[in-house]
Amino acid sequence: MFPVAAATSKVLHSGMTLTELYVEFTRVQEELQQQKNENAKLTQELKHIIAEIEEKTPVINQRMLEYEKSKETITCLRSQLAGALADYEKMLEERNDAKRISNSLERENSRLKSQVLDLNRQVQVLLKEIEEARGRSILDHRDNDKSQEEEEEEVTSTDDITADKVISRHLVTFRDIVEIQRKNQQLLMVIRDLSKQHEELEKKLSSDISMKFEKDIAVLSTQLED
Repeated sequence: MFPVAAATSKVLHSGMTLTELYVEFTRVQEELQQQKNENAKLTQELKHIIAEIEEKTPVINQRMLEYEKSKETITCLRSQLAGALADYEKMLEERNDAKRISNSLERENSRLKSQVLDLNRQVQVLLKEIEEARGRSILDHRDNDKSQEEEEEEVTSTDDITADKVISRHLVTFRDIVEIQRKNQQLLMVIRDLSKQHEELEKKLSSDISMKFEKDIAVLSTQLED
């Protein structure tokens, strides 16, 4: 049996009057119309939502592309930051090693200076004894100064003087105890100057490297925050 016929048969056998049937039919019709109206409203709202989604799809896709690109950029920056931090840690370790070596060299330098002073005194005594054993008199300090000035004037007035000759003439050879002592002192001054220049250069290089890495790390950190 068809559903409509079955429903009709059920209504007829229910004992309802025609008036009651009409009232029930009217109620059902109203409910059906109300349901249709609600469905139409929901359909319209759904179409509106779909239209908005379709309209915003290019923007959403663009935002997704930008988001993925930002993720890649952040990953790259993090990798660079990690590399910069590793280089910075390595630089700090190298600087600490250089500082330890520098301190060790300073102690060794102090020890050598003390040895030089001791050897200087020993050489003076030995030279004095040798000269006296040979029956030679030791030059007076003032006479030696005068001879030294004449020698310096002679050296500086020569056009073809080389650095090696100047060093040999002024810092290596000597004629008496006073002169060798003076030249030892000059050599110590040269050593101190060279050590100071080396230390200043080392500090400058270390400072420049530290500033560079700190600047790179700050830039990368700022980019990550952005």
